[in-house]
Amino acid sequence: MGEHRSHRVRIANLTGGKPLVRSQTRSYTAPIVLGAAAGCILVAGPQRYFAVPVAFLALMMLAIPNRVLAEGYDSYIIIYDPHDKVCCTVVYISEIARWGVRGDGQGGRCICLILKDDETIIIPGVASARLLGYLAGRMPDRKGIPEDASQGHMKGLL
Repeated sequence: MGEHRSHRVRIANLTGGKPLVRSQTRSYTAPIVLGAAAGCILVAGPQRYFAVPVAFLALMMLAIPNRVLAEGYDSYIIIYDPHDKVCCTVVYISEIARWGVRGDGQGGRCICLILKDDETIIIPGVASARLLGYLAGRMPDRKGIPEDASQGHMKGLL
């Protein structure tokens, strides 16, 4: 079998299968914790008016649209572009030379993949613990990106 090359593909043409890991824009942990805190404040505290803004914040967090940022499979990662609803990028694990976490310039973290041909691909959004665990399990020896990884051929999906 020939060597795989990372490429863009139409989302409609993706083959089925269950991903090993999925990174999404919205977490359900924070709204659940805030909702529970609002419930505790209502039941236990004399200052029950604090429960209203806490519950409102939890509802606002649930209103954020949930998008899939990336999915990890046995031999490849699918990266979805938030600005392109038709196509996505398929990156084969065998092509990844190095990977690591970088600041995104806006106070968040994103995952940076450096391919063997020196192309850099950025997975936008929060660097989820599940996706980082997936990368560490598949490529523990390739973790770490050089300081100048933000230079050169960037293929940012931001």
